[in-house]
Amino acid sequence: ALLFWQSGSWRAPFAAPLLSIGARLARGRALLGPAALATHTAMLAGLHAASYLRGESRAERLGVTLPAYLRTHAPDLDDLEIHLTGHSLGARVIHHALLHGDWGRARIADITLLAGAADLDEPSWQRGLERINGRIRNAWSRWDWALHITPDLRPRVGLAPLLPGHPRVDNREFSRFGHFDFWRNLGECMRAFDTAGAPA
Repeated sequence: ALLFWQSGSWRAPFAAPLLSIGARLARGRALLGPAALATHTAMLAGLHAASYLRGESRAERLGVTLPAYLRTHAPDLDDLEIHLTGHSLGARVIHHALLHGDWGRARIADITLLAGAADLDEPSWQRGLERINGRIRNAWSRWDWALHITPDLRPRVGLAPLLPGHPRVDNREFSRFGHFDFWRNLGECMRAFDTAGAPA
């Protein structure tokens, strides 16, 4: 099953001031002096931070309720083998689902994190492993610009190996991928985890 959720966007109320700035710049009417540039930069940074932090909060709430939501669509959830894959803030959904979700007798096999925006918090991932029968597969890239500019600057699983050396954690670096390349190349990522040898 594919769960699509609105993690965040640049739509209203953020769109109006950004479109106004863009239109003024395009018509050559915006002041481009140091003060105006600093003001516009601060506005963009503030909008980015507000949008991202709101998305983080929504991801955490969704993670807590994810098992109950899945049961509304699969009442026999306890009889299924569950594989979870999350991209970006979707990895944060999975992290909080493992830590705080009520899975009952449901069996979680593997989880796959793609460009994960979940925190690189090793003790909490150790606890999360207790809910998993299989492996954590972490696809990451040090060149993921979107994760480098998260407003709180916390370490993310999409930027570095998670629990290095752990026998049940498979870290693969995709050094040529940016943030949105992982989802577009999902098949390549999955094949890399299923193929023995060096990381991609």
